[in-house]
Amino acid sequence: MFRRGDTGPAVEEVRATLTALGLLKGPWRLSGEAEVFDDATDRAVRAFQQRRGVTVDGLVGPETYAALQAARLSLGGRILLHVPGRLLGGDDVAALQERLLELGFDAGRVDSLFGTRTEQALVRFQREYGLVNDGVCGPATLRALKQLGRLVTGGRPQAMRESEALHRSGVSLAGKVVVLDPGHGGGDPGATGHGLQEAALVMDLAARLEGRLTAVGVQTLLTRGPDSCPDDADRAGLANRARADLVLSLHVDRADSPACHGVATYHYGTVPSGRAGAGTVGSGAGGAGVGTGAGGSGTGGSGAGTGAGGSGAGTGAGGSGAGTGGSGTGESHTGAGSGTGVTSTVGERLAGLVQRELVARTDLLDCRTHAKSWSLLRLTSMPTVRVELGHVSNPGDAARLDDPAFRDTVAEALLVAVQRLFLPKDLDPPTGIMRLPDLAHLA
Repeated sequence: MFRRGDTGPAVEEVRATLTALGLLKGPWRLSGEAEVFDDATDRAVRAFQQRRGVTVDGLVGPETYAALQAARLSLGGRILLHVPGRLLGGDDVAALQERLLELGFDAGRVDSLFGTRTEQALVRFQREYGLVNDGVCGPATLRALKQLGRLVTGGRPQAMRESEALHRSGVSLAGKVVVLDPGHGGGDPGATGHGLQEAALVMDLAARLEGRLTAVGVQTLLTRGPDSCPDDADRAGLANRARADLVLSLHVDRADSPACHGVATYHYGTVPSGRAGAGTVGSGAGGAGVGTGAGGSGTGGSGAGTGAGGSGAGTGAGGSGAGTGGSGTGESHTGAGSGTGVTSTVGERLAGLVQRELVARTDLLDCRTHAKSWSLLRLTSMPTVRVELGHVSNPGDAARLDDPAFRDTVAEALLVAVQRLFLPKDLDPPTGIMRLPDLAHLA
């Protein structure tokens, strides 16, 4: 973990990457002088985190460092191919996936990983355009990709595929597979405050929701037991192997300020390069500020606003970011997608439904719906939503979360949101009125 004030080779690497990305500029230090994680670096890291859809905290931890490494790779800089067990990842893979989708080849979600689906899409492209169909993106394939214009117009191809798959699955929840992911667990209690532990709270909530889902015929799987804490890759792997219809990841939050409170939901999505609105950060005296184009960041708490043109607004000192651009209602799109699968459209819709049902049925503050590229959201191949159900550091939210009746209300809100995802518009009820018995006639 690197932060303001740190020095060393890793900090030098971070600064070099930020400079190459246009987020940081001089003055250059003399030869042999140590690179310092200064205020300008902190601002540049935050701008990068906002652009990439990771937690905006100015800290270079494993997730931010991995994103920095991925950002250094551009399409054409290396040979790309499928390596089972050690998948190639990076921005170059994401660019390849986007290009294939633009040309009408189903590479799946733009997740920056060269998996089987990307290989199959590349082989189909190579076959159709008279190339050696070996699934390797080398110089000849790259030239062909660059020479062709976009063939899919009038919408986002991956979004259309997701929506069609949802339509074909039918309105009934019976027979569907839902994975519930109670956050943390085992030796990791998660957020703590007012005598509450996140891991225990969300495990209890998962059990309540599991019972309700089972009652309407859903096959429900949990990513962990009470004494285990798998990493995000393992949790995503379980969902992918089960071919789940969707994943709900359950969490509660905390912040340094007890004033922070409210509920937020997150779906997979990123802000494409060139649309993040982050200006270059100067490191001279006084340092220039960071631009606030598409979606500024909240400071601390539950993330960042991602509506196009909106900047984040905390709900208290260091509070939960709430985007002022369009987010999470109806079919609006959180974040500026590139039009080629950067945003999980169905995940975005589910996140909006979850958010609205929770706000309508409880008195939790609406901290909106946001796009993020956190590992679980990115690595799952089905719509995945992370729910942050209040702040245990806030007295009011903690009292609500400690109440079993409140957790029952939350479980019912989540169940209704899942059902509404599969309903056509003519059957979709107003927010906040559907109850468990109403689902019986849909089975």
